[in-house]
Amino acid sequence: MIRSLPDGYRMVFNLYVFEKKSHREIGVLLAIGESSSASQFHRAKKILMQKIKTYNTLRINAL
Repeated sequence: MIRSLPDGYRMVFNLYVFEKKSHREIGVLLAIGESSSASQFHRAKKILMQKIKTYNTLRINAL
């Protein structure tokens, strides 16, 4: 599901969650603003939550 995120969202998500980088550090690494990093992270989370919800619904309905 993470791989299906848009490139920017995926990079920010991975750096924040798995690499434990701050939004300030991500901003420097990706040449974006700190607020852009935070915004992309929150959008990525929202997309992933929706994908998980859809997956769980389809899984339950298949049972």
